[in-house]
Amino acid sequence: LINPLVPAITGLHEVDRGALGRALERVLRVSAVSAGGILAALGAPLALAVPFIYGADYAAASTLMLALLISAALILVTFPMQAFLQARLRGGSILTLNVGTVVANVAVAAALVGPLGAWGAALAKASVGVTRLAYFLLAERSSFPLAPRQMIRELTPLALGAAASVAGLALGVRVGSGLPGILAAAVLSAAVFLGCLRWSGRGLTRPDGDALVGAVPARLRGVTSRGLVLLTRTGAERP
Repeated sequence: LINPLVPAITGLHEVDRGALGRALERVLRVSAVSAGGILAALGAPLALAVPFIYGADYAAASTLMLALLISAALILVTFPMQAFLQARLRGGSILTLNVGTVVANVAVAAALVGPLGAWGAALAKASVGVTRLAYFLLAERSSFPLAPRQMIRELTPLALGAAASVAGLALGVRVGSGLPGILAAAVLSAAVFLGCLRWSGRGLTRPDGDALVGAVPARLRGVTSRGLVLLTRTGAERP
């Protein structure tokens, strides 16, 4: 996510600073919808696939697997914010960020891996995403063209995807191991995510969809356009 964004953001700084806020809104929104959608579609099924593949002895690993996937998604949606810092040549800020995340990761792991085992390691992984997000929203708030509250609002789809995946996992566990549980989890989590996304009005805008369709090969544009309808706000042209 970072490499293609940095030159584009740098160009906006030079020719149209007024568009930076809209650009940040779009990349955060698209990242959050993508990460939330992936979590909703694959999070619970992948978690339930662990005991399905390796046996009932690994049933407890399903929750741990989902926690790791949610942590990874949180880290993913912070990369557009990092791109905005790099575009402004904020090398010192990036160094501080990286050192801070390492310190947080090591500190949480040292404190929790002993008493909690694998869950301690999962929480250490989660601390990386939390530290990155907190640093961008608090320590670097003046570096962004949007207020922290606005950036958090654009990340709502990630929270919806995480909640949907947890609901799907809960249903899958109740249905039982195997394909029925995996399928039930996939259907419920996807339905919850799409329903909440539509209800909250935090999905993609039509210009977002047009930009995404234009970025894929011509032979895939029809399928992509139809798929994005499910993730797009009803009647919304602007964020």
